[in-house]
Formats: sequence, C-alpha cells, structure tokens
Amino acid sequence: MEEKDFELLIMLDKTKNITHAAEKLYISQSSLSKRIATIEKELGVQLLVRTRTGILFTPSGEEVLKTAETVTEQLQRMREKNCLVKAHPDRPFKGGDFVKLRNL
Repeated sequence: MEEKDFELLIMLDKTKNITHAAEKLYISQSSLSKRIATIEKELGVQLLVRTRTGILFTPSGEEVLKTAETVTEQLQRMREKNCLVKAHPDRPFKGGDFVKLRNL
C-alpha cells in the first residue's frame, strides 16, 4: 500500500460512497474502484461491501482503516517534527516543542 491509499480509505470512511469519495479525491469512480480491488488483492481481504446506499467496511476493512488513520497521523507528526528541525537545525528539541508547534 502507498500513502495515497490511506487517504483513499479515510475519504471512503468519511463519505461512505465511492462516487463521492472519487469526486473529493479528484479521480474517476472507475479508478477508485480499481484501486480498492488492488488493495484488497494485495492484503488478501475484502475491505468494503457495496450496498444500494453506499459502502460499509468489513471487519477486516475496519482494522485496515484504523491502521491507515494511525499511520497518517504518525506521518503528519513526523513531517511536523522534520519541518521544525529543518527550521532550527542547531536547537535541541523536546517532546513539548511539537505540541507548541501544532498550537501555532
């Protein structure tokens, strides 16, 4: 899986609809469906169930979604940390510095 796949899954969870998620991600519904199928094949599990009213995550899909959310949050923290370190390369940082950065 790639980082953009985490965003895709998170958007699917927010919209509960493949067409709406595709619109928000600026890709076609067909491309999104194909990417979902590729992820499912790669992981060896079904992530979604399509219904007349939208999509539902399977239990395996819920676990993958939770992991995607966690990884996305960790990547964001890492980027914030690296941004702060690059801005002040000679300064040692403590954990609280990153909380201060988020509150700016």
